Amino acid sequence: MKLAMVLICAATASAQVFSILSTDTHADEVAVTFLPNARAMIEQPVEDAPYSADRVLKAAGKDIIQPVYRDSKGRTRTEGIAGETLVEIVDPVGHVAYLIDDAHKIAHRVALATPEAVPLTSRGAAGLVVSGGVVPTPVNPVPDAKLVNLRRGEPDAALFQVPRGYKTVDEKSTFRITFSK
Repeated sequence: MKLAMVLICAATASAQVFSILSTDTHADEVAVTFLPNARAMIEQPVEDAPYSADRVLKAAGKDIIQPVYRDSKGRTRTEGIAGETLVEIVDPVGHVAYLIDDAHKIAHRVALATPEAVPLTSRGAAGLVVSGGVVPTPVNPVPDAKLVNLRRGEPDAALFQVPRGYKTVDEKSTFRITFSK
């Protein structure tokens, strides 16, 4: 049960596109159902500000350390989603995001909405009424997290690619990943 709580807290707090919908705990495994949010990254990427760092956040009373990266094109990588077995890559240039499952060698891919494809609602950020255009959805801020070991500079481009030999699965709705305890 403790593993399930850490998985839920870590994934919910840190993923930009893939949210946990539910978890099922069994004797020797935890099944997590993810809900991709294709509207999560409709704002312009942060370009020309590459970095690498470790993000420290609290989950179930423990410090969780997640390596995070952003390249000069605005692509991001967050390691340590749901423990240490998942990696989220968000590529606003290619309009896709991946949840990389290292344990099963699967890359769960979701197409990201482009600003033109997202209908505008009558209320924008902070409840302001807007007309025309697109209201950007902010990147999921991680409450009570801090960045340490910040290094400015371009990360290795391979960090933003699906590893060789991994199967890519296009996800249109919820999907499950099972972890061994």
